[in-house]
Amino acid sequence: GLTVDDTIHFMTRFNLEMRKYQNREKAVEAVITTEIRPVISTSIALIMGFSILAFAQIMPIVYFGVLAAVVMFCALLADLFITPILLSNLQLTNIAEMAALRLADKLKESPLFIDMTMMEIKKIALLGRTVSCNKGDYIIKSGDAGSHMYVILSGSAHVERVSDNGSEPVFIDEVSTGSLLGEISLLRNVARTANVTAIEDVTYMEIDWDGLLRLQRSAKSISIKLFRNIASILGLRLVEMTDKLQAVRNGEK
Repeated sequence: GLTVDDTIHFMTRFNLEMRKYQNREKAVEAVITTEIRPVISTSIALIMGFSILAFAQIMPIVYFGVLAAVVMFCALLADLFITPILLSNLQLTNIAEMAALRLADKLKESPLFIDMTMMEIKKIALLGRTVSCNKGDYIIKSGDAGSHMYVILSGSAHVERVSDNGSEPVFIDEVSTGSLLGEISLLRNVARTANVTAIEDVTYMEIDWDGLLRLQRSAKSISIKLFRNIASILGLRLVEMTDKLQAVRNGEK
């Protein structure tokens, strides 16, 4: 019972720290730093308490006390050494992420998930952080630095380009469920070039480069499909932009 409780504390704290840092090594380090004192103190207190039974006059009670103390000591070692190793190689989910998984079936038609099974989509959905924002909030703000891409899980938003001369923003597109945003900043770590504003309550998934690297290490076949789809989306956007520029030039002529 003690081991289960301590492990649950480790897992809960790790999930929180993982959403904060998006880095397994930093998350594990933060978990050990915050949880090691209560885990050790409670384990030692119970080990000492059961060890007192070793001085009993009835041998079955002596055996029980010694065995309980030894088991708790082994459990303490497992929590301190084995649990962090397991956490470094497992993906945990919270309630918000389970909600994102339930929304994953809506993403199957998204260009980011072409030729992927539902299980593969759910694995990708667990890579990042699920965020909710209200109508009028910025999802992406022009000029901000960032290395994340975003997938709209529900709701819709406006994409507007802000010019350098301070004139009114130029409407570019309206995005909705399944749309991919910010992939260029993810790949090149450059400043954002457009504002993305929610026109209704929006839930989106935020994925960073570290998350993609974890996917590449743990599921190469899925990462290949994902990067292929990102490249396809970028290619289509390049073609659209070229067509628009050609249309503008033709109009000028």
